Amino acid sequence: MHLANLLGVPGVAVFGPQRPEWFGPRGPHDRVVIRPEFSCRPCSDYCIFDQPYCLRAISSDEVYEAVESQMNHLGKSEKGLNRFFHGL
Repeated sequence: MHLANLLGVPGVAVFGPQRPEWFGPRGPHDRVVIRPEFSCRPCSDYCIFDQPYCLRAISSDEVYEAVESQMNHLGKSEKGLNRFFHGL
């Protein structure tokens, strides 16, 4: 995620127990997948539940849609698509 941001490549970041404001991608076209309804964030490794529901609540469909959105964004620009697949 951080290397993609450094190279100007849009990315998708999945957040559970951490806050994207602290560690998240900073690019204008980056996507963050998160379930905001968990008020116990950030907990790091000290989850109050028996498992990290904030991560488990994120569906694979949500992640897929975010990735698909990024790929569509890159596909609109041939230059962006070339940078994504062939480097700078």
